[in-house]
Amino acid sequence: MQRHYNLPGLINFRDLGGYPVTDLAGNMRHVKPGRLFRAGHFHDADNSAQQALQALGIDAVFDLRNSKEREKRPNRFAETHAPITYQLELDPGSGVSWQGVFNRSNDAEKISLNTQQVEQVMRTLNTSLVTDHAAVYRQMFETLLTREPQAAVIHCASGKDRTGIAAALLLAALGASRDTIVADYLLSNEYLDAKHHIARAIADFGNLLSMTDSTALQALYEVRAAYINAALDKIDTEYGGMESYLKEQLGIGLVEREQIQQRYLT
Repeated sequence: MQRHYNLPGLINFRDLGGYPVTDLAGNMRHVKPGRLFRAGHFHDADNSAQQALQALGIDAVFDLRNSKEREKRPNRFAETHAPITYQLELDPGSGVSWQGVFNRSNDAEKISLNTQQVEQVMRTLNTSLVTDHAAVYRQMFETLLTREPQAAVIHCASGKDRTGIAAALLLAALGASRDTIVADYLLSNEYLDAKHHIARAIADFGNLLSMTDSTALQALYEVRAAYINAALDKIDTEYGGMESYLKEQLGIGLVEREQIQQRYLT
């Protein structure tokens, strides 16, 4: 079971350490605890959460949000904690069309959310992350390989989609199975309060939402196996599998995989 830090203001924050993997030599090993973390933003982290982040020794932050997201909710750390932030701007909508998800003929008309359309958009979004944004993930890997292997956290807004793909690719490079990758992805349903996001959306847009939209909102704010599997299947069908994708799209060949495994495996 992966360690989740349930502190006020920490969103979907957890350690990738402990997962079983198979290294390039065929040996069964585990991801080192306390080295690689994943999360949502840190704007709401209270003092106790900020102190906990500092105590974990996190000295690098990979922020996958776009500039508008960072301006709206800048990360907050303890005054005595100044991790290096790598701003790897990734706009999750740049490769995805949301047309048809919000079915309105004019601004005065109520929004009608269709669950099936939302699910399709989320599958498309996750696929787009591996097809349209490989350069961002490539930069993440390059930085992980060149910096000192201290504790680092990878995050976006809620830590489920952009970060979910980042964690999936990182675990794959470390030798995790597809089952492990999917299981880690689905943990966001346990550690991210989807009901809170749904309630906030209804509060913000309640006058525009119909009563039937809550199930569609759930599909938007949850993670589902079909979402991550769409991305993994795309890697298999279009790029010849994960090993080929890591090498050709992210620059992580056998040499780099061995290096990253030496850094982050027990």
